[in-house]
Amino acid sequence: STSPGTDGKIIFGWAGGSPTDGWGVVIKTLNGGEAWTRSGSQNSIPPVFINGIEALDFSTVWVVGDEWEGDGLILRTDNGGMTWERKGKGQAFLNVGVGNIFSLDKNRAWACGDSGTIFFTSDGGNTWTQKNDSQGRDYLLGGIKAFNDEVAWAVGGTAIGKNEGVILRTTDGGVTWQSQGRGTEIDSHYLISISAPDTSCAWAVGNGYIVMRTTDGGQTWANVSPFPAPSGNDANGVVAFDKDNAWVVMDYNNVFKTNDGGQSWDQQTVPVSDQFITRISALNSNIAWAVGSQSNSPFNHGAILHTTDGGNTWTEQTNPAGCNLYCVSFPGEIR
Repeated sequence: STSPGTDGKIIFGWAGGSPTDGWGVVIKTLNGGEAWTRSGSQNSIPPVFINGIEALDFSTVWVVGDEWEGDGLILRTDNGGMTWERKGKGQAFLNVGVGNIFSLDKNRAWACGDSGTIFFTSDGGNTWTQKNDSQGRDYLLGGIKAFNDEVAWAVGGTAIGKNEGVILRTTDGGVTWQSQGRGTEIDSHYLISISAPDTSCAWAVGNGYIVMRTTDGGQTWANVSPFPAPSGNDANGVVAFDKDNAWVVMDYNNVFKTNDGGQSWDQQTVPVSDQFITRISALNSNIAWAVGSQSNSPFNHGAILHTTDGGNTWTEQTNPAGCNLYCVSFPGEIR
C-alpha cells in the first residue's frame, strides 16, 4: 500500500540526481526510505543529470533529464524499474534538455524544458505534441503543474546569466499562454518549481529565496518569502496543501513551513550542515521526504531527509549512489 500515513505499510519512493560511475542516477525505496537502492543500468540510463521524476505508483515512473544524443531525456518504466524505455526520441525536446514532467495519469503527461519548450502526451509517451508558443525564446523552464488537458502552469527563467523569471499559464491546452507576474519580484528572480492545490491557488519558488503565491489564478502574485532576497541563494522546492499551508526547501539547509499563507514561517531543523535542499515530496502534512546536493567541496554527496511529524524532527537516510540529488517523488504525494 502507498496510502499516506498508514503505519506498517510499504511505502515506495524514487529520487534522481547527478550521474556517477558512467550512468544516470535513479534510486528507489520499497520501505519508506529505510533502504534505498539504485535502479537501471549503464545501458538503460544515460550519463546525464536527472532533473525530474514522477512516480504514479510502484510500477509506473517517469524520469526526465538533460539532452543526450540529440534529444532531452525522457524515460519511463512500467515494471518498477526492472526496465526503462526512452520516450520521445526524435520528436520531442530536440537538442534541449527536459526540466520537469507532470503526469495526470498513466497516459497523459506535460513536460517542459529549455528554449521555452513544452510538450504533451496522451498515449504514455509514445507520441508528443508541442504545446508552447514561446519556442526559441530564452526560457529555461524547470517547473510544471497541470490539472487536465487544458489548464497548466509552467515556471522558469531567462537564459543562464540573467535573473528574469517567467510564469506561463494556459487554459486552452497550450494553444495560447499568458505571461504572469510582470511588475513583481519575478522580474528579477528566476523561478525553479511550482505547486498548485487548485486552479486558483499556486505557489512558486526560485532565486533569491523567493516564494511567490497567487490565490486568483495568477492575475496577481505576492512575495511571501521568509527571507530577504540574497541574489545568490535559491528556494528550490515547494509543496502546497492549500492557500495557507505549504512546505518550502532552500539552499543552505533551510526548510520552512507555513500555515497562514506565508505571513509567518516555522524554520525547521535538519540533521545536515552542507546541503542545498533541492526538492520535497509530501504524502500529507506530517510525512515527507526531501533531497539535497552538497553545498561545499567535493560537491558529491546528496542527503535524503525524512519526517513523520510535520517536520518537528527530520532524520537522514542513506543515499546509495553518494551523488547529489535533485528530485524526489512518492506515489500519492501532494503536487
